[in-house]
Amino acid sequence: MGRKLGELRKPSSRRYKCLLTVVYAKYFGSVGQTLSATIYYGREQTRSQ
Repeated sequence: MGRKLGELRKPSSRRYKCLLTVVYAKYFGSVGQTLSATIYYGREQTRSQ
C-alpha cells in the first residue's frame, strides 16, 4: 500500500494524470451526453409549443 501511495504523490506522475483523464472523460462523457440530450429534447418541446 505504501508504495502505491508514494507513486500517487509524485507530482510528475504521467500515469496518474492519464488515469485521471480517462476517468474524467468517461464520467463527463456520459454526463455530457445525458445533459445534451435533455437540453435538445427540452428545446424541441418548446419549439413545438
